[in-house]
Amino acid sequence: MEWISRRWLGPVVRLSSEVDLEKLRDFVANRTFRHLWWNPDPDRIIRSVEHAESRGRSFESRPRMVHQIWIGEKEFPTRLAAYSETIRKGFPNWDHKIWREQDLAELAANAVMSDPILDESFPLGMRSDIIRLEVLRQYGGVYFDTDFEVIRDDVCRLYEDHQAFVYGDELSGRPANGMMAAPVGHPFLEFYLRRIAATLRKPADIFETVKLTGPEKLAESLNMWVGDWSSGEPFMIGGDTLGSFHAGGSILSLWKEVAYPYHYTEGSWATFDPSHFPKARVAHHWEGGWHREAV
Repeated sequence: MEWISRRWLGPVVRLSSEVDLEKLRDFVANRTFRHLWWNPDPDRIIRSVEHAESRGRSFESRPRMVHQIWIGEKEFPTRLAAYSETIRKGFPNWDHKIWREQDLAELAANAVMSDPILDESFPLGMRSDIIRLEVLRQYGGVYFDTDFEVIRDDVCRLYEDHQAFVYGDELSGRPANGMMAAPVGHPFLEFYLRRIAATLRKPADIFETVKLTGPEKLAESLNMWVGDWSSGEPFMIGGDTLGSFHAGGSILSLWKEVAYPYHYTEGSWATFDPSHFPKARVAHHWEGGWHREAV
C-alpha cells in the first residue's frame, strides 16, 4: 500500500500486511487529493487491494515478471523467439510468461471487459491491446511486444525504485503501447481500460485499432490523466536523463531513444546501429503483426 500513499495521498502511510479495509475506505474518502481532476472511489481502491491480496502479491511493489502475448492459431516464429530470448537474458531472475489463448479465461474472469479478450471475432491487435492492460492491472510487471529486443544489460533499472506506470514515446510526444509497466492495481490502468470501453466497437478498418484501443487511445487517456505535461521531474540512471515523471510520479514517460530508437518511417533493424543510440535499452523492430497475421 505504500506506493499509493506516497504517490497520491501525500505523506507515506505505511499499512500493515493485515489491512483494515474499513479504515482505509474512510481514509481515502476523507482526504483532499492534490489532483482534483481525479475523484477517487474508495470502493475501487478497496477492490484493487483485495484483488492484489487474493493473488498473494504485494500491492506496493512491481512484481519481477515480464509478460508477452501470442494469440491466434499460428506458431510462435523463430525470429520472434530469438528476440524473446534477449528479454529473458536481460531480466535474469524474473519470471517470464507468454500469454496464449488457453491462458485467457482466468484473466477475463476479473477483467474490466471480458468480451474482447475471449471473442476471437475481434481483431488480434485489438484483443492484444486490451489483454496487455489487464495482465498489468491484475498481475503487474513489465510488458513487451514480441518484436522487442534488449540491447543493454541494465534494462531492469528502467522499472526499479519507483511504482509508476511506464511507457515510451515512439516519436517525440507520441506515446506507444508496445512496452509498458506497472505495479498491480495501478489506478491509471483501470482508467485507461474504461476509456477504451466507452467507445469500444469492432473496427470497420483494421487500422482503426490504433484509435480505438492502441496508441491514440493511450495518448488520449494520458492527456486526461496528466493534464499539465510541463511540470515533469527527470528520470535518470547514472546521471543520464532517460525520461520524466508526471502526475505526482504516477506516470513515467521514457524518451523515444530509450525504447523506440528507430521508427518504422526512419529505417529498419538491418540498418540500425545500437551504438548510435547510447540511451537505448531496448529496440522495437516494427514487425506489424497486429495488422498482418498474428500478434
